[in-house]
Amino acid sequence: MDDLKLRQILFQLQEQNKDLLNMVMHLQVSNNELKEQLNNDFYKVYTEMYNLKAPEEVKDFLESKKFIVGEFNDMTAKETIKAIEKFNENLEVMEENLENIVS
Repeated sequence: MDDLKLRQILFQLQEQNKDLLNMVMHLQVSNNELKEQLNNDFYKVYTEMYNLKAPEEVKDFLESKKFIVGEFNDMTAKETIKAIEKFNENLEVMEENLENIVS
């Protein structure tokens, strides 16, 4: 394999590595934002629940707030699926590039 071809492949690998690292960083930022929002939502729920008097009011109120965790899980699952798909795409191309280097 000539030197130019090898450099091109290595450059592609570096670019894919950079993309994966950017994706990981994006996921971490997204998860931190989601956690912050979840904490804010739980604080609001706790504050409202603390102000309620009757146990029945508390029970009804908590049942109406179940969506908070469900929404958080949905958002996290969507980000994770996107990350896995992108990772698998980049991994396949990296494997092809490595095979080209070896052959």
